[in-house]
Amino acid sequence: LVICAAGIVATVRWGRDRLNNYLVGAHGGATVGRTLALLPQAFRVYHGVPTGLASDLDHAVCGPSGLWVIETTSRRGLVSVRGQEILVDGEPMPFSPVGKVRRAAEELREALRQRAGVAPDIQSVVCFADGRLSPDPAAVEGVALTTPETLCALLTAPGSPPNEGVLTRSAAALDLMLSGERR
Repeated sequence: LVICAAGIVATVRWGRDRLNNYLVGAHGGATVGRTLALLPQAFRVYHGVPTGLASDLDHAVCGPSGLWVIETTSRRGLVSVRGQEILVDGEPMPFSPVGKVRRAAEELREALRQRAGVAPDIQSVVCFADGRLSPDPAAVEGVALTTPETLCALLTAPGSPPNEGVLTRSAAALDLMLSGERR
């Protein structure tokens, strides 16, 4: 009976922790979604985009500055960079979102190649929805790190203009892939 009770307690704690992680992640995704809604009309914003491969993309943005994939993380605390390592409150993150967003960009590129015959350059971003980043923005391994406060400025910063035809076909393919909300 004691072993059974211990098993029940462990299962309840595990379920509670998983639910809490889900709710924190959903809050971070919603925060970034509200921020992306502030982009100029020339930008198309996609949320929860299925690529048909390993996982859904948190957010994709297609606009005059190019095609972007945004991974949201809800790490709280002071986020900084030491070399190519992301630190939270001075300690290395147990799981770096850089690899995840790079894989997401590759998955999107492959999905667009299969559906629209294009393989555009895709810029990767990790947005720390609940943390403070110093400096903001920063970069690790070619991936931009930012917070909701500077995300729109990053996405709208002038750079070399992307190929308009590739962007148009990419946006059309994203429209077809979309299972979530779009503006």
